[in-house]
This record gives sequence, structure tokens and C-alpha cells, in this order.
Amino acid sequence: MPVEFWQLPTPLCSGVTTLLASYRLRKLEINWDFGTDTDALLYMLSLCSTSLKSLTLRDVRTAYRLGDTDEMPGLSAITLGALSNLSLVRVNHLAIDAALVQCPNLKSLTTHIFGDMAGDTELAWTLPPYVPSELEELHLLVGYFNPTPYFAESVRLSALEIDMRISQAPTVAHFSKWVKDCIDALPFPELLRRLTLNIRSLVNLHDFTYPQATDFEILSTSLARLRNSGALKHIKIDVLITVDQDKTDVNIPSDFTTMGEVKNIRDGFVPILGPGVNIELAIETRDWGMVTVTLDWMSLGEGGDRFSR
Repeated sequence: MPVEFWQLPTPLCSGVTTLLASYRLRKLEINWDFGTDTDALLYMLSLCSTSLKSLTLRDVRTAYRLGDTDEMPGLSAITLGALSNLSLVRVNHLAIDAALVQCPNLKSLTTHIFGDMAGDTELAWTLPPYVPSELEELHLLVGYFNPTPYFAESVRLSALEIDMRISQAPTVAHFSKWVKDCIDALPFPELLRRLTLNIRSLVNLHDFTYPQATDFEILSTSLARLRNSGALKHIKIDVLITVDQDKTDVNIPSDFTTMGEVKNIRDGFVPILGPGVNIELAIETRDWGMVTVTLDWMSLGEGGDRFSR
């Protein structure tokens, strides 16, 4: 059961608030389940609101939901005027959801995408209202079943990073299409200078299909247009596919893969290969004892193409 902040022993509670108020904190990380206590977070942040430049909230929750208006306490918004870097990892807190923390000078945001792909616009994830149009860097933590995000019409990103975790997705092509749709949703995609994509896919051996060059062509073609007509100069793509064996899969079949196949994947990235582009793709197996073995590996970049098996 969560322990509310004000239920902490008095010396500890007093020590935390004194620390926050006495020093001009520039960096703060909070990892706390606040239970039904919705105002403690706002109070803690208010104590260092003028100096805080970097804030990480990890697994910060309250029992309230944004739609619980009848039970919503009378909370007052605070402004973190110096904050330039905000990271929200598995955060479900009324003060954040209701935009009671204002960040007018925010430059970098890391956040999970919530929602589903059922077509319900009320569940679709949107860029939070406290994010200013001057935001420069966005880092999205997403899953396969998350919808394409909706961006504010005024946001002008120069750097986008996407971390996607896929479990039992049909093919890598689904990731490629999701990323393409995400970039297409940007109001000013031509301003994007740096793109980083990290994909981690876990698939059962019986459902595994070896990646094909065509899986990446739709994404590569889209990125090539940005490289040719926009500011996009730096692209980093890192793909790791883990093939999960169960106890019945004693050995990977000898013809499971070939060196030629991993080299063929390179063709899917041809439209974007060049200066400033680095691509790595690895395929590994994991047995029921959690032991992993790398089967294929490919690295494409300015240092030359490398393949290993």
C-alpha cells in the first residue's frame, strides 16, 4: 500500500522539505506512489520552482483519474520557470495530467505514450498542454499498440527519439510504418535535424519471420525525402530482434538464417545511406533459461558496412 508523503515520520518529512527549500536545486528525481495525496507533489516542486532545470518523475502516481472531477481537490498550478528538461516515466498523476505544472521554457521532454489503437480519439495520446511551442527535443517511449501521437500545431522539433518495445508483433514493417506516420504527423517535419530510432522486438520462434529489405523501405523512402529537402542530417537506427525459444525448441534449425539474408536487409536502407547515418540490426535467440546468443548482426555507417554471424 502506498505511503502518503505527509504520513512519513515527521523528521523525515521535515528533512525532505527543508532540503528542497534550502538549496537551489537544479536537478531532481522523484520515484513515489502518492496514493490519494494529490497536493504533495505540487508542494514539493513549489519549493524549488525557481531553480529547477531538470526533473525526472518515475512511477509517480495518485489514485485520482483526470475524469474524476467530483473528487478533484482544489489544486493550484505552479510554474517551473527554469525547467528545460522533463522526463516522465510511467507517470499517472492528477497534477501532471491536468497540466497544473507549467513549464514555459521547456526544451526537452521524455514521456510514455498512452492510449490504444481502437480508433477512440478520447484515448489517443496528444502532446501535453504544458509543452511550449519552443520545445526542441522529444523522446517517446512507446509500445506496439500505441496510437500515432497528435502534436500541437505550433511545435517545431529539431530532434526526435523513439524507443519502441514490440512483443509478438507480426513483422518489423509495423514499426517502420508507425515511425513514418509519427513523423508525418509533425507540423514542421522539415525542421527535424536529428532522428534516433530504437526498436526492441520479442517474438516466439514459431512466429518469427526473418526481416526483409521491404520491411524498411517505406520508412527509408520517407526519411530520404526529408534528407533531400529538409534539415535532417543525423539518423541513428538500432534494431534488436530477440527470438524466444520455449522448452520444446531444443535447437535453432541449421537453415534458420544465412549470411546472405542479413546482407540483403541492407537494400531496404539504401535510400538514406550516407554521411550522418548509422544503422545497426541484430538478431538473437533466447532460450527458456534466458541465455541469449547473437545469430546475425549488421552495422551500416560512415565507417563502412560490417556483417557478422
